[in-house]
Amino acid sequence: MRLIWRPTRSAEGVRRVGSRTITRRDVYHLLLTMPWRWFFGVQAVAYLIFTEGHAATHGDAPIRADLCAEAIRLARLLVRLFPEASEARGLLALLLLTDARRQARLDAGGDVVPLEEQDRSRWDRAQIEEGAALLEGVLRDGALGAYALQAAIAAVHARAGRAEDTAWGEIAALYSMLAQVRPSPVVELNRAIAVAMADGADYGLPLLDALEARGELVDYHLLSAARGDLFRRAGRFAEAAVSYRRAISLGGNEAERRFLERRLREVSEAVVAASEARSSSRPLRPLGRKEHTGV
Repeated sequence: MRLIWRPTRSAEGVRRVGSRTITRRDVYHLLLTMPWRWFFGVQAVAYLIFTEGHAATHGDAPIRADLCAEAIRLARLLVRLFPEASEARGLLALLLLTDARRQARLDAGGDVVPLEEQDRSRWDRAQIEEGAALLEGVLRDGALGAYALQAAIAAVHARAGRAEDTAWGEIAALYSMLAQVRPSPVVELNRAIAVAMADGADYGLPLLDALEARGELVDYHLLSAARGDLFRRAGRFAEAAVSYRRAISLGGNEAERRFLERRLREVSEAVVAASEARSSSRPLRPLGRKEHTGV
C-alpha cells in the first residue's frame, strides 16, 4: 500500500536535499526558531522525505532506508518539541508502523514482495509496538487527523498475524474517514482496493472505474496496477494483462516494473491455459459427407 500523496515537484526537492549534508544543528535551529504555522509545513516535508524513501521514484534502489531514517528522526524531533500536538505523534506512529515492514518488502534478489506474501516474522516488532503506543495516545486524545488515520490503517495491517486475518472492512472504513479529512484520488484508490479485499473484486472495480471516469490518476501507474490485480483476483486474466501492460508503460521504479512484468507473465499464461482448456473440452464436430469418403 502506498502513502496517500503522489510524487510531485516537492519530491524533486527531497532528492536534492538527499544529495547534500544537512547537520542536526541545522534541523534543531529550524525547529526551535520557526513560527507555529511552519509546524505543518515541516510535518509535510518529513512525510515527503519518507514517501520518497519508502518507494523511491528514481534510481536503482526501490527503498531508500537513509531517507526513511531521516524522516523518522525529524518526526521524533517534532514530537519532542511539540508534545501537545497530536498530529506530530500521529505522523511518527505512521512512519514507524509503515517502516516496520521494510525488511520484508523485498526478496533476496531485490524484487518486490507484496504485502500479503511478506514474511511477517521479519517485521520490526519494536517499531510496531512503539508506533501502536503512540497511536493509542492519539486515540485517547480523541483527535484523528490525516496522519493518525493513516497510522490506524497501518496498525490494522500490523496486528494481523497472517494476511488472511487482515480486517479489510475496518481498513475500508478508515479510508472513508480519511477521504473526509483529506480528500485525495489516491485515498479513493486505496479505499477501492480495501473494499475489493473485504467484499470481492467486483465491488472494487466500479470504484476504480469512477476514478478513471473523472479523469483522475489516468497517468498513475498504480491505478492500472490495482485494476490489473483486481481483474486477476476475479479471474479476468485477459483484462488483467491489458491493465498490467499499461501500468508498466506508465513507469514506476525498476523493482516495481519487474513485479508488474512477473504478474503480466502469470496472467498471460493463464489466458493461454484457459484457451487450451476450452479447445480440449470442445465437442467434436460431426464429419460432413465428404469427410466420410476417405478422399
